[in-house]
Amino acid sequence: MTRALRAELRRIRLRTVTWLMLGLLLVVAAGFVATSWDDARPRTAAELAAAHEAYEDDVRTIADMVVQCRALREKNPDFDLDCDLKANPESSYLWSGRSFADVLASAVDGLAAPLAGAALVVAVSFVTAEFGARTIAPWLVVVPRRTRVVLSKTSAAAIASVPGAVVTVAVTALGLMALYAACGRSVGAAGVWGPVVGTVGRELVLVVLAAVVGTGLAFALRHATAVLGVLVWWVIAVEVTLPVVLPGWVPVTVATNASAWLTGRATYTVEQCTPDPAQPTTPWCQDVEHVVGGGQGLMALVVLAVVVALAGVLVFKRRDVT
Repeated sequence: MTRALRAELRRIRLRTVTWLMLGLLLVVAAGFVATSWDDARPRTAAELAAAHEAYEDDVRTIADMVVQCRALREKNPDFDLDCDLKANPESSYLWSGRSFADVLASAVDGLAAPLAGAALVVAVSFVTAEFGARTIAPWLVVVPRRTRVVLSKTSAAAIASVPGAVVTVAVTALGLMALYAACGRSVGAAGVWGPVVGTVGRELVLVVLAAVVGTGLAFALRHATAVLGVLVWWVIAVEVTLPVVLPGWVPVTVATNASAWLTGRATYTVEQCTPDPAQPTTPWCQDVEHVVGGGQGLMALVVLAVVVALAGVLVFKRRDVT
């Protein structure tokens, strides 16, 4: 098993698709850095002047209101009016952009879907390419046990998905740090990194599960086109349509469980109707909020990955290989 896994890791490392996905992930990382320019950049002289002018206008307006308020209170002593009005600080009139901590957390959260998608694509391609090139049969001569072949390829895909994800997150974080430092903005204290590391850890679990699902689908269907068709059907039928038709079935969607795992909880609402005591013929309906916990989300994702992986093993063991 160890020799087979080492061989599979070398093969997946040399595949063009692996490096192509890494390149696309780095483009995504660069996109997050580029779109954060407006948050990090120093404000222009025109923006500072406009903010100061808006502040001065409000100061004059509030001063007039204070004069009118005091005059009204003198004429009507019984009116309890608070005339001590003050303008907001001048700094509140200028949008200075989000802090480094907020931008970094938002970028890391946004990387979850691209990282999982890249792991899925690499895993599917890694297996279906073997069937397409008809090299799986010779490989069974070297590793005759089909279960071992599935395990080695699945393990290789799962392991290979981690370094690319780590590199992508690291490039994003370093790029944002460089951007904020170049703009003279603070990158915050060491406490900024704790929540980010926790989020990255949960995303790595999601990436590994995506790789397992990808290899399972590939072994079961053998063709990348067939896998794509199943994924498209799942997204349309389950992820998009099912929550609309049957709101109570929202917890079976991958998006809900992934969100619950990544953020700690996910919520959804279901309309519940009961008879109205005042009007028995008219139901009284209200939206009831339900919560999917992080542990529940992880359990659902693990069960999905295991089921798909087992399906891949069973199909691969029973079908002929040419």
